[in-house]
Amino acid sequence: MKKIGIFSEMTFPDTRSCRPRDSFLTLFLLVAGLIPLSYEVGFAHAGAHPVCQDLVVAGNTAKSMGAESLAGSSGHLDLTVFDEQTNEVPFMVSLTRTLDGLDFEPPNALKLGALFEGNGRTEDRREIRLPRTLGGYTWCVPKGFSAELPVGEWEIVVRRGIEHFPVREMVHISEGKTTRKSIYTLRWENMAARGWFSGDDHVHCRTIDDADTDMVMTWAKAEDVYVVNALRMDDLKQSYFTPRGFGKENRVIDGNFAIVPGQEGPRTYDMGHVIGLNITDHVWNSDTYHCYEYTLDEFRKQGGVAGYAHAHAAAFNVHRDMSMNIPKGKVDFLEIFEGGWLGTKYYYPWLNLGFKITASAGSDVPWYGTIGSVRVYAYTGSDRLDVDQWFNALKNGHTFVSNGPMVDFKIDDAIPGDTLSVQEGQSMHVYARAWADPVDFRPYRLEIIQNGEIIHSVEQTNSAQTELVMDFNLTVDKGSWVAAHVADAPGSTFAKRAEAHTTPIYLECGGLRFWKYNEVKKLISDQVVSLNEIEEMIQLAHRSREEDKNLLNTKYQEWELDYRIERIIATEDLLREKIWRAQKIYAELLEIYKQEKMRRSDL
Repeated sequence: MKKIGIFSEMTFPDTRSCRPRDSFLTLFLLVAGLIPLSYEVGFAHAGAHPVCQDLVVAGNTAKSMGAESLAGSSGHLDLTVFDEQTNEVPFMVSLTRTLDGLDFEPPNALKLGALFEGNGRTEDRREIRLPRTLGGYTWCVPKGFSAELPVGEWEIVVRRGIEHFPVREMVHISEGKTTRKSIYTLRWENMAARGWFSGDDHVHCRTIDDADTDMVMTWAKAEDVYVVNALRMDDLKQSYFTPRGFGKENRVIDGNFAIVPGQEGPRTYDMGHVIGLNITDHVWNSDTYHCYEYTLDEFRKQGGVAGYAHAHAAAFNVHRDMSMNIPKGKVDFLEIFEGGWLGTKYYYPWLNLGFKITASAGSDVPWYGTIGSVRVYAYTGSDRLDVDQWFNALKNGHTFVSNGPMVDFKIDDAIPGDTLSVQEGQSMHVYARAWADPVDFRPYRLEIIQNGEIIHSVEQTNSAQTELVMDFNLTVDKGSWVAAHVADAPGSTFAKRAEAHTTPIYLECGGLRFWKYNEVKKLISDQVVSLNEIEEMIQLAHRSREEDKNLLNTKYQEWELDYRIERIIATEDLLREKIWRAQKIYAELLEIYKQEKMRRSDL
């Protein structure tokens, strides 16, 4: 059996007064050969975890376990989890009774729901979307614990983020006895050591004081997410998820882990949701709320990184604002991975029009379950986190997104986000590698995408294969964008897929735009249609006010309908100006398209 994690188990009468709780002592006794023969040693995929005491959870409702649940017979479970350096560490855990599927809350589980101010899914127990077998419910704990459990069989599942082997163990609780488990977790990868630091661009949580940030930091460490972007959220009337402030002075840093304040807003059903990362102040103006350009400009003035949330599905009509502001160069990234769903339908068209945009990912906690369920890796080139370098890497596209598989992608010496000046017919060396934990994250298929089309691919040849590699030469044909994609098996449920995707490497040839030339006219036409939707929105706002009903084809809460209609009408002149400027850019792109026709035929 492959030694990817060590657990120890010991069962003996529960004398309480003399129970050796110290896991380091246990390890010492084991090594010294002084542990009784009843002490079982084995190997696990890394982790293990106790659980339970005051609460039993059924479905997603917690109720007091009470004396009746423990009536008859019970025992004790002591659990400690270590990293490879034998330090006790935070971790994510579930403990489920096999008899009836009930799971128990650890006595030291973090009260995460307090961070959410009544928004989203406010449970302390989080439902997670991770690939294959890892979905389900989980608790976050700062360290191991002791818990009284009913007699019987229990399944323990321990996770420490996607770069660690998960642990699944069965444990038997005997009447009047204590079962001890010590888990020594192991990584299957350490991307930070390679200079790639994981982050989550979309976490909503209150961070007003040290108690809040201590809880978020523990959660980040349990999930092994190095950069947590804690976003204040707003709408036309108010803000949510109170921060202590913005800017560097309000970052919270602990070693290689950082909590950085940011913002999600403006947010409307009409134009989508905007994210500003690493900003120095909150940006909000009800008079220009539907004109996102003003907010995007302010983010950039503050040295922030600007992008769109929910771009994986173009939710909340974000394609409309994309059509206005991406061509103006005001957008750094698109969130193409969220909630277990990697979506490129609204990403590739912008790349095919010749715009350089970073691929990013965010969990959207608390609407989804846990920090880092999807994450963006940014390359800083160092094994020590520099927060400013991380955001520079994100802005410059040195990223890939993942919910499990790792990916290494280069063209010659270029990495994702780089631009290479090339010549027609030049041969470029392409190298791509995907690898992962063999159980839940193993790559099924590795693809090289050029201008939105698969040009090379390789699939696993057996279910135990943990690595896919491609190494070939690519001949330049008038420039393009090229990216790597790790795909799962056809037909797999989106929330169960193990996937990854890089930001492209851009090949610019002979002064030509790197766009997908034969589709440019259609691509521009599609964006003009989106611009026309904004004009239609304005007209429908007028009709909605005149007819006293919602004709906007978007969802509103009752309290906000009239107010939003008035805000759209109040900003219609500004919106039409922004539409006109975008139309002018598209006209210029069509002119470039015509000018390139002759040059391309000469190459």
